[in-house]
Amino acid sequence: MVSNFAKLLAAAALPLAAASRYTNFTTSAMIPWAGADSSGVDWQSPVHLSFRINSPSGRRFTPLADTGSQGIVLPAKYVGYDFNRGCEEQGGRHGDEYLSSSRVYYEGCWVERALFFNVDERNHSLHPVVETHATLLAMVNSSRCLDYDATRTPPCLDKRDMCINSTGVAMLGIGFGRESSAASQATPDKNPLRNVAAINSQPVSNTSFSAGYVLDSRGVALGLTDANTAGAAFYALQPVAYPGVADWMGARACIVINDTAPACGNALLDTGLNQSYVSLPIGTLPNPIPKLPNGSRVQIAFGEPGLPPVAVEEFVVGTPSVPNVNPWHVSVALRTPTFVNTGRFFYRGFSVVFDDLNGYFGLKKVESDGVGENEGQRLVVQDDL
Repeated sequence: MVSNFAKLLAAAALPLAAASRYTNFTTSAMIPWAGADSSGVDWQSPVHLSFRINSPSGRRFTPLADTGSQGIVLPAKYVGYDFNRGCEEQGGRHGDEYLSSSRVYYEGCWVERALFFNVDERNHSLHPVVETHATLLAMVNSSRCLDYDATRTPPCLDKRDMCINSTGVAMLGIGFGRESSAASQATPDKNPLRNVAAINSQPVSNTSFSAGYVLDSRGVALGLTDANTAGAAFYALQPVAYPGVADWMGARACIVINDTAPACGNALLDTGLNQSYVSLPIGTLPNPIPKLPNGSRVQIAFGEPGLPPVAVEEFVVGTPSVPNVNPWHVSVALRTPTFVNTGRFFYRGFSVVFDDLNGYFGLKKVESDGVGENEGQRLVVQDDL
């Protein structure tokens, strides 16, 4: 497939080697996706993680694990919240979580809790118990909000389908860089995978545990090492510009559709979606279209703008390939800033590494047997450039 990335792909790759960065770090733990067998998941359906709250014998939850958000939402009734006392009286603070794509709005009290992963796994030598601490939203009310504005108090005036004291909601947001005007409370303290306290009952040490994680078909590997980052190509993340928040911005990428000029912005590798969403500057495409038609060529290059990409995903809409990274459809909006949500089928082609300690983003190619591989679909990492 001839593309506008040809010159970039011909250039030298970024010399960021995992080995030099993680050699001294040896502590890690794998948390498998709930219900996955030894071969892992095929990403056809959303993935889930299981944990127990407050103690290893506490109530068990198995919510959707969503990289498109950052924060835990659980029914207040089940997290030790006392409805007869105020939120502040229980050491919490009032808060909310808003999911812009679905307009779902949760209200409740932010409270700190301990979460225990892998408690119910049979082989604790392979999957040791992991204790994390995070601030979660003890959810009291849920609704659809049609006019959310985080700069306003209250942020939602037009609520629909209100549910009081709902008990059927559970969400685990494991993303990063999700702070925005529509999600001002989606900060790192809300993500349990970024707040690991102990592994196998031993407190983690910053001399042996490198904060970050690897997402692949098996699950989440907490703690970066030479072994679990081998083969990854990395590039630097930028600090968020949101006031008062210490976090990393989302991964940067450039997108080309057919023969358009590359448009660059943030990318979200969203485990919660089976489709893709793209925002491009007005004029990028000759005519506004809600979805890309079959036969459209899509290329997404990951890396720092102005430098050679460390990885490129390519696919033709409507044409399956091996591995089949094609989303169900690609929705297009002509607006700024440029943004691409790949959807979860991206993980069929790449494993994803998030280096929380040093601020790097890495991608590892998932090997396939190539049977039935489409000539126009290539997955390129550093060693291939």
